[in-house]
Amino acid sequence: MIRFKEVWKTFPDGNTVVKNLNLEIQEGETLVILGKSGSGKTTTLKLINRLIDLTKGELYVKGKNILSIDPIYLRRNIGYAVQEIGLFPHMTVEDNIAIVPKLLGWDRKKIDDRIDQLMEMLGLDPSEFRKRYPLKLSGGQRQRIGVARALAADPPIILMDEPFGALDPMTREKTQKEFLELESKIKKTIVFVTHDLYEAVTMGDRIALMDQGELLQLTTPRAFVENPPSAFSDEFLGQHRFQLSLLTKTIIECMDPSSNMKRKALPRLNPRSTLIEALNTFKQTQTKSLPVYAGSSYRGELKKERLLDQVVDMLTKESQGQ
Repeated sequence: MIRFKEVWKTFPDGNTVVKNLNLEIQEGETLVILGKSGSGKTTTLKLINRLIDLTKGELYVKGKNILSIDPIYLRRNIGYAVQEIGLFPHMTVEDNIAIVPKLLGWDRKKIDDRIDQLMEMLGLDPSEFRKRYPLKLSGGQRQRIGVARALAADPPIILMDEPFGALDPMTREKTQKEFLELESKIKKTIVFVTHDLYEAVTMGDRIALMDQGELLQLTTPRAFVENPPSAFSDEFLGQHRFQLSLLTKTIIECMDPSSNMKRKALPRLNPRSTLIEALNTFKQTQTKSLPVYAGSSYRGELKKERLLDQVVDMLTKESQGQ
């Protein structure tokens, strides 16, 4: 879907912020670009929709070299959401969401239907929020409208630059969960920039770690946490490895597929549920075991005792430096 081939970016002052980047982003995946300030992650994102033009190399979107595509046409077909949100304060919620569809010449009914669909998908009642102005919304609500605007024209690619960075921790966590649920529905190719480790392992199918303009690592969240390939990666993880492991390890290794709990009316886990999700569910339900389903298909049982054994084993290995 998106391919960087030996891409460099050097600014007029001589500062090179992207160095020989080779990276392929698959259709339908969420790739998180992770790095400290000055690592080149935001510049890499902006190269995709030509907010910044590359200096050397080639960059392809859906098989076409982006330098052969009109930048305005390119941007109208790529959603873009940023930390500052960028809603126009003098425009209502519905007018903010409708900007790109109007530019693309959609008829009014199609635009109205799309606004209602997106607002409902993001948990905002259209009858209550369509006519409001951004200043009358909470930070979390404004952020969701920013995401709705990025999705409005149904683009195949969404670029997100620290989209939840301005939110308070509780709102941020809630918005991240909402967006993860939304991801499964919209099935878009998403490139997501963050400097936050927890956000990276939560949001990404893969993580691209950058430093000083170079791509250091490209891997799954679990492999990123468990097998840092360099001293820099290990330092970047710091003291967070155990907590991150709870966010990336799934219950599949400690569930019992032979057990039968089909008839019990309990909250369900799925084989991809993380250890932290399972721990929270046990805390909320005060049960000793939970059924595991993949869709409507029963897959087995997870016992609280077995889960806690797994967590203790991880803590022991962490304390021993394994």
